[in-house]
Amino acid sequence: MRYVTHMDSTPAARLRHLRESRDIGSAAELARQLGIPEVTYRAHESGVRGFGEAQARKYAEALSANWVWLLTGTGEPFAGEPPQTEPPARSPERRTDLRAVPAATGRPDLPVFASAEGGPSGMLVTQDPIDWIVRPEQLANVRDAFAVYVIGASMEPRYEHGDMILVHPSRPVSRDADVLLLSVLEDGAHPALVKRLVRWDESNWTVRQYNPQKEYDLPRSEWQRAHVVLGRFNRR
Repeated sequence: MRYVTHMDSTPAARLRHLRESRDIGSAAELARQLGIPEVTYRAHESGVRGFGEAQARKYAEALSANWVWLLTGTGEPFAGEPPQTEPPARSPERRTDLRAVPAATGRPDLPVFASAEGGPSGMLVTQDPIDWIVRPEQLANVRDAFAVYVIGASMEPRYEHGDMILVHPSRPVSRDADVLLLSVLEDGAHPALVKRLVRWDESNWTVRQYNPQKEYDLPRSEWQRAHVVLGRFNRR
């Protein structure tokens, strides 16, 4: 069987691939098996509506598949949960307790969150780490720092699709800083955008992108968090 494993394939395309590979003949049939409205499932499989980690886990469990592959395209479709490197002194919230981790230990203690195509922004960030990497110097002793993969080409050539960005969640934002903007939704999904921050006020973030080049406003009521991007690792 030929698997759809290219990073540019969408969660919707991967969901349809999993359903068909399990010989489930229609979206309506799988929706009945899952006990969810057919219109909801069809919206996810067609790409009209994105889905987050919780829904990906549910679909993957029903289809005996790997939810990380379904959401991000990484790993194998039917490999199950990917192995994770356990960092030292993790808190109950699955975050690294940096008070117990010396800086520059060379141990992988910086969480890497998966990102996937989907949602209103075109990019969704998962809630749980899919990997851990050695913490770079600029994030030594920064609580809740993390890395995430860039989805899309709107910030090329500065950030390319597949680059890993390093995020400082507690540094105050400033004009002309690169930021990761996050929207917190009730279902736990996190639509995200990587942009250059031009200015802001009580109502809006004014941001810039490079491909195509334009400047526009984003409502702060919808994009509640802005985290500073310190740097990147180029895609391999």
